[in-house]
Amino acid sequence: MANLLPQYQKKRVRRSYRGRLAVVALFMLAAVLMIGTTLLLSPYMLIMAKHDSLVEITQGGSEVQKEEVQNARVILADVKAELARISEVVSTRSVPKDVLGTVFDLRPKEVSITKISYESEPGSGRVVLSGMAADRAGLLTFVNSLKNDPLFENIDDPRSNYTSPYDLDYSLVLTLSTS
Repeated sequence: MANLLPQYQKKRVRRSYRGRLAVVALFMLAAVLMIGTTLLLSPYMLIMAKHDSLVEITQGGSEVQKEEVQNARVILADVKAELARISEVVSTRSVPKDVLGTVFDLRPKEVSITKISYESEPGSGRVVLSGMAADRAGLLTFVNSLKNDPLFENIDDPRSNYTSPYDLDYSLVLTLSTS
């Protein structure tokens, strides 16, 4: 289909189209700016209110506020002491980071770990790994690499781990070396 408009009318139609496009783009930009400003206004007001209250407290607020701050410091010191006691208990019951790092570094792609248990005994520890292996070769590679690592004293690898040729559910007991 041929366009029968003269050249000057084609230019006028093109200019009119561009003008309409520019007007729509400007209205869209204005709408986005108004919505954004509206959405940011309430958080700004909240932040300013908190800022003003903090400035009032730090510049010598009332005695009641100073007592509240002192009480908060005492409570914070108690919480820190309690956390220190809890962290001692947790550190003796949690798996050491180097053990986890070594296990995950030695794990081939065919082997996935779904559960890790740690038992701490005086002088040693045991880690129980459970998971799925794609095939026997992948699981055997994983077990051999664990046996060759000096971090582990003994690897208990029952024969029941190798009952099927594919999609093996396994469970390994790793005894940590005492050195």
